[in-house]
Amino acid sequence: MANLPYVTAPGNIEKALLAVKGGSGNQMTSFMKKIGFVNADGAPSDLYKKFRNPASSGQAAAEALRIGFAPLYVRNEYMHKLSEDQLRGIVLEETGQGEDSSAIPLVLAAIKYLKKFADFSGAMVVAPEAGSSLAHRPLWSSPSQHRQFETQSA
Repeated sequence: MANLPYVTAPGNIEKALLAVKGGSGNQMTSFMKKIGFVNADGAPSDLYKKFRNPASSGQAAAEALRIGFAPLYVRNEYMHKLSEDQLRGIVLEETGQGEDSSAIPLVLAAIKYLKKFADFSGAMVVAPEAGSSLAHRPLWSSPSQHRQFETQSA
């Protein structure tokens, strides 16, 4: 069962992404780490720096969505294109939560806010920085590339 990232005040996601102070500090820092925008030491990651660049912002947001919600991309590599009902279904499946779980709408809202910034038209893979919480795992531009790598490595 996946522990998908969310915050209790999803409106703060947009504020945090734009470097405007929000009201749920520690929770937002944790969320930013889970999507790859903040390193383990709390410093902005290379991916966040790419997000701040208007030329690569959309692709960096798409990559953050792929990192934070990787289990959903394993279930459907076009997760970002699913209808709201389809997305809700795979979130319920992946988390094992009940239909009445308060976390489900928060996860869906987090995905929605990130998608507002995301551009999936190009592939972008950012190598994790040394000391990053992501340094131990490879980043793939799609789950199919990950499955292809695992098949070749086996």
